[in-house]
Amino acid sequence: MSCCTFAVTELLVESEVCSFSMGMWQKRITASSASFAVVVYRKSFFLASCGGGGGGGCGHAFLHCISYEELYDVENLRAGYERLKRTTSPGIDGRIMREELTERGFERLSDELRRQRYAPKPAQRLILPTPEGGRPLSIACTVDKVVLSTLKTLTEPLFEPKFRESSHGFRPGRSCHSALRSLRSSWIGISWLVPLELKNSFQKVHHDILLKEMEPVMRSKSVEDLMRKILNAGYVDIHNLTNRSEYGTSQLVMGTIISPLCANVFLHSLDCYVEDVLIPDYNSGDMSTEAECEIAKRLKYLRYADSILLGVKGSKQDAVDMRAAVQSFLLRRLKLDIDEYKSPILNARSDMAKFLGTLIAYG
Repeated sequence: MSCCTFAVTELLVESEVCSFSMGMWQKRITASSASFAVVVYRKSFFLASCGGGGGGGCGHAFLHCISYEELYDVENLRAGYERLKRTTSPGIDGRIMREELTERGFERLSDELRRQRYAPKPAQRLILPTPEGGRPLSIACTVDKVVLSTLKTLTEPLFEPKFRESSHGFRPGRSCHSALRSLRSSWIGISWLVPLELKNSFQKVHHDILLKEMEPVMRSKSVEDLMRKILNAGYVDIHNLTNRSEYGTSQLVMGTIISPLCANVFLHSLDCYVEDVLIPDYNSGDMSTEAECEIAKRLKYLRYADSILLGVKGSKQDAVDMRAAVQSFLLRRLKLDIDEYKSPILNARSDMAKFLGTLIAYG
């Protein structure tokens, strides 16, 4: 069901909430507006509009946004806590998840959130070794994990239907394997492969831009303020507490519970730009016959979190132009840049592109 995702609950019919289209049919949903949001969350039901085109839109046609009351609801906090793994490492508070959060603890956290006195602590930062030199991982405190888990559980079902088919990273039912299957099945006749690597990844994320992208779901000023607190909490390197030169509040602290969702929300506009602007403008010709296929032009696009791959059927100059267009959009819209040295233009027949740990080439 590409147009909408929805669920029918046993709520009493009191007032009309919204209408939405499903194919050629028009449906009207009626529900108790006072209790709809909380009941929807507790029963894992949700209602969200996807926008046009079957793959999620870029418009802000959300049928529901979360309220601040949902965030400090004790039952929602308890459900968020239950979703956490009991084996996760402790943050800077040293508290482990095996230590149960008591009923009084949930009530205290709910009260702090309700009074807007909750202040998230900096995450503990670790560096995971990688061939590229290391990737940061941040571990939040136990109480902060509960808030982040609750926030993610409330917002992810509302953002998820808006995301595009080309986005595979950290999404329910998607993985590296689904991205590579898509590449293998639909990337036909590609001449040039362009893997794009972002400079410093999400080390420099403009918080105002991210909050603007999240605004359709987080319209409440209190929810926005909470999200800004979470973003500004930053991290602490416990192995080098005296050096704070690299600490910054313009970062998206990676490795926390909500950071993958934030990354997908932040880069969603890039998915829309490539699919709605670049691809329609570039694609030309008919692929139905061999003669026409030779002169046809096609642009393909895949993204897994911050790993991006372009496939171009055309000339090398076309590939250069497509890379420049994406780079220009990232700079203009998201204040990000690509590392040109690590974003080469590769001949699909003679070179191999590395994407998601896989070497890709066309024989």
